[in-house]
Amino acid sequence: MQMIKIRATLLVASIAIAMIVSVQSTLSAFNTMRTIPSSGSIGFMRPLHTDGRWVKDDLGNIVVLKGLVKVDHTDTAVGWWTTPGEDMAGSNYANWNEAAVRAHFQVMKQQWGVNVVSILFTIDWWIRNARETISAYAPVTDRGARDSIIDVVRIAQEYGIYVILWAYAVKVSEGRTFLPFPPYHDGSVIPSVQAFADFWVSVARDVANYPNVLFSLYDEPFTPTGIPTEWFDAAALTVNALRNASFNNLVVMQWAFAGSFDWVDQWVQEGRPTQNILFTNNIYRWHGTFENNPNSPTDINYIRRQLTDPTANWPLLYAHVITDLNLPIHVGGIGAFNGVSDDAEYDAFRNSLTVLNELRVGYEVLKWHRSDTAWAVQQHIVDPRLGYVPAIQPPNRVGQALIDAIANATI
Repeated sequence: MQMIKIRATLLVASIAIAMIVSVQSTLSAFNTMRTIPSSGSIGFMRPLHTDGRWVKDDLGNIVVLKGLVKVDHTDTAVGWWTTPGEDMAGSNYANWNEAAVRAHFQVMKQQWGVNVVSILFTIDWWIRNARETISAYAPVTDRGARDSIIDVVRIAQEYGIYVILWAYAVKVSEGRTFLPFPPYHDGSVIPSVQAFADFWVSVARDVANYPNVLFSLYDEPFTPTGIPTEWFDAAALTVNALRNASFNNLVVMQWAFAGSFDWVDQWVQEGRPTQNILFTNNIYRWHGTFENNPNSPTDINYIRRQLTDPTANWPLLYAHVITDLNLPIHVGGIGAFNGVSDDAEYDAFRNSLTVLNELRVGYEVLKWHRSDTAWAVQQHIVDPRLGYVPAIQPPNRVGQALIDAIANATI
């Protein structure tokens, strides 16, 4: 997540795990939304599509995606799904454990109420089905990255959770580059824009049987010039290739960093695809989402204005895309940097979730699992009997704000 902001630049719980309530066609859009209690039961997922500003399932019910971001598939091919009660620092770092994955999803669904989880991954690891980690502590895994992530999608479906496969970088050694193809990437994995499109078509074939999967093509794509045309061309080519390959699931479209949606106008005016596209941005106050100011005001009226009022200073134009363009938007990542101790970050985060609920816009909160980082949503408590921090921890106040926001979302 970048420190700069360029101006040009997830209770609706499981819709799929409970009986879906029929509604008359005369009801308004808001009345077609249904809050379904989070039972944690295994269920069947329904495919999603876009309908104007809404995301809906195949029965016409509006689905607002709200949940969590899990970044650990970029650290280790098996995703670091620590067995609950075991040492968070080492358990399952290099070893696949399906029971642990299930335990995490059960907590997410039953206790947190989420219906979507973003899985960040590395393109090279997917292509090679690599058995690698980024740590000398345990450099080799017992299972490949692609196999592990596909099984995450499979398991999530059983718990009524959608999964966004979110390409974070092309190669571990490169880290995230501006764009995922030359000249920004060295070309050893993705030699061309067409190769990037072909990669996503291959992923679509790998997950063709899962209606709960969405694709986020690349994390915070950007160019040094700030002009999006190069990325728009690549993204449109990729979307069209996916549709030609009969992949009609949602594709998440992003441009630049944690800033404004002003780029969506250009995408639309240039005739780029919009059907089954979910337009996304991130919100990180510490990274300058609000007026490029890491110390921006935290009160709800200020945040509401920034997201909705086109006359605000550096407006984020959320309401413009929803209302004027009639397109669906989403916050792919939102978090509170050191929100456990920083009251301003916590207040801004909590109020941002409230405004997003008002707008019926979904979000995923950074980040699940690691309770020892600045973006943690779980408590970090050493068990004195064990001498380590066991997974899974109760929510800290940031995590509780997410739980409350999901539970209190109005229809």
